[in-house]
Amino acid sequence: MTDAPFRFVLGNAFYLQEEAARGRIDRVDEVLGKLARLGCKVVRTWAFNDDPQKDSAIRRSADGVEEVGLRGLDVVLDRARAHGVRLILPLVDYWGSYGGTRQWCRWLGHGDAIEGDPRFFVDAAVRRAYFAHVAALLSRHNERTGLRYGEDPVVYAWELMNEPRGVGVAPEAWLAWVRDAATVVRSHATQLVSLGDEGQQRSFEGHDEAFWRRANGAHLFAADQGASFSASLDLVDVASAHLYPEKAGITPGLEREAGVRWIVEHAAIARAAGKPLIVGEFGLGNERASFARFPLPQRRAIYRTWLGAAIRAGVAGIGPWLFHHDDRPDTWDDFAWYVRDGVPLGSPKNRYADLVRDAADEMAEVSQSIPPPSR
Repeated sequence: MTDAPFRFVLGNAFYLQEEAARGRIDRVDEVLGKLARLGCKVVRTWAFNDDPQKDSAIRRSADGVEEVGLRGLDVVLDRARAHGVRLILPLVDYWGSYGGTRQWCRWLGHGDAIEGDPRFFVDAAVRRAYFAHVAALLSRHNERTGLRYGEDPVVYAWELMNEPRGVGVAPEAWLAWVRDAATVVRSHATQLVSLGDEGQQRSFEGHDEAFWRRANGAHLFAADQGASFSASLDLVDVASAHLYPEKAGITPGLEREAGVRWIVEHAAIARAAGKPLIVGEFGLGNERASFARFPLPQRRAIYRTWLGAAIRAGVAGIGPWLFHHDDRPDTWDDFAWYVRDGVPLGSPKNRYADLVRDAADEMAEVSQSIPPPSR
């Protein structure tokens, strides 16, 4: 595998390491095989598991549980190679579901830590411990392949964090963390570096301010939120954005247009900086979600619009949240979609599988039209 020019539709399946660590390699193969058959060239999945209550945890400890977790990640890397797909691997979570920033702060003595705790980014002891963990992870040799994580070509990119927001962190301190984290990764890895952010900004520069104010989206450009899509572009190889209009509180009726604008505007900003853009997640809530606004036919139409807009805007990659294997309950995620065994691809039971396949086919046709990302 090389970094030849290509564009892709990606699959999100964050739970693969956890399944593998628990011995469910069949589920890892099911997910990777089904996504590969849809034409997804890249799968985005967690390279972290910082929750000490999970038997699949990765973080190093005295009880040896971490080795089980690391062997699970070994499996994911190995099976991705077998199925011919590459991986985007976030290294830590802003959120708390798998430990994340809160757990790291607690480990380093902050018993009052909260989700998204700003001390993760500025506390010297937390930074030192986390960066040492990243260095050790990227230096690990996979027991199944013999390859060092930081040199395995099956890895397309490392994300410094899943959905960092930097709330409560001064802009200068935020950029210092991004710079330092990227430096650690580059010191131990040859693959690409992405921030993994949602695309939030600290100003409306490069965006249609009148539209975003009308759409109740001004909070996405707040000056005090720390993180900034534009400001961090010089520090990474690949730009990142996520898209959830309902959860962002976008004015009902403007979700489709807001999604198109979010994609197109971020793609233009990234292109001007010489960086490819990956829309690593997007979604509209399924019927059971408390915030859902659309029945399936309307969601499908909007997804089709967003995928088409991304292709025309020249993004490097885009993928919907969240792909499930057949045994994973639908109720476990508000955005679940499937390729159910024995069910036609376009069935409502699969939700979006045929749209992903069609977009992947179209991406493949234009895959030579964007230059490869470079370091």
